[in-house]
Order: sequence, then structure tokens, then C-alpha cells
Amino acid sequence: DSDLKRLDEPIHQLLLGASHQVAEQVTQRDDSIRNHNRVGLALTAALLVLLAVYGTLAIRRLRQVQEAQRTAESLAARLQVARAELLRAGQARSEFLAQVSHEIRAPFHSLIGMLSLLQESRLDARQQEQLRQASTAAADLLGLVNDIVDLARLDAGTLRLLPQSVDPRSLLQ
Repeated sequence: DSDLKRLDEPIHQLLLGASHQVAEQVTQRDDSIRNHNRVGLALTAALLVLLAVYGTLAIRRLRQVQEAQRTAESLAARLQVARAELLRAGQARSEFLAQVSHEIRAPFHSLIGMLSLLQESRLDARQQEQLRQASTAAADLLGLVNDIVDLARLDAGTLRLLPQSVDPRSLLQ
């Protein structure tokens, strides 16, 4: 019994030391857990902030894309309207050119006919030269009017090419 009583104090000291060590380890573990919790909370907060920033940027970009899409759709609609107006204007121009050209061609044919009748009459050399120049000018003007008619037909898609032989020397003259 006395041997056991003598061991009582060292065992008590051992138990007390072990309890202190366990308490210290528990405190360290609690501190470590608190630190981990703080780091976890800080990381969670950082992730939330990054998520909020990303969300804001994503929403802003989505709005920019939607605005660009609305702008593109508006521009496409305006382009369609402008294209339709351009087609109508081109059609009106073609019709005008065709009508005016036909109206001008009739008097030119009359003028050329009268000039050819005049060539059959008696004229002096000076008058014959003037008549030749007038006939050439009338034929050239009729050629221009015919070119305008061809342009109108080209615009309308009704131009037909008629191949024919050409004398380059007379063409150059």
C-alpha cells in the first residue's frame, strides 16, 4: 500500500502533465481549425467576390452583345430599305432613259432621213461638205442615243448582243 501511495504523486503528475499536453494539443488543434476556417472563409469570400465580378462582366458583355445584335438588325433593316429604294430608283432611271431615248430617236431618224434626201439634191462643194458633217454628227448623236438605250436595257437585263463584223480602220476614223 505504501509503495502504491508513493506512486500516487508521480502518477498524478504524469496524469496532470498528460492532461496539460492533451489540453495544449487540443488548443493547437482548435487554433489550427480556426485558422483553416478563417482561410476557408477568406477563400470563400474571395470566390464570391470573383464570382460577383465575373457575373457583372458576363452580364455587361451579354448586354453589349444584345445591343450589337439590335444594332446589326437595325442596320440590316435599314440596308434592306435602302436596297429596295435603290432598286426602285434604278428601275425608274432605266425607264426614264428608255423613254427619253426612244423619244429622241424618232426625231433623229427624221433628221437623218431629211439629210439623206438633201444629199440627192444639187449642192455646191461647200454645201455638200456641210451636209456630210451634219449627217456624220446626226449619226454620231443617234449612236449615243442608241448606247443610252443599250444601257437602259443592260440595267433591265434585256440587252441582247448582236455580233457583227467591224472595220477597225473606219471605226478609228
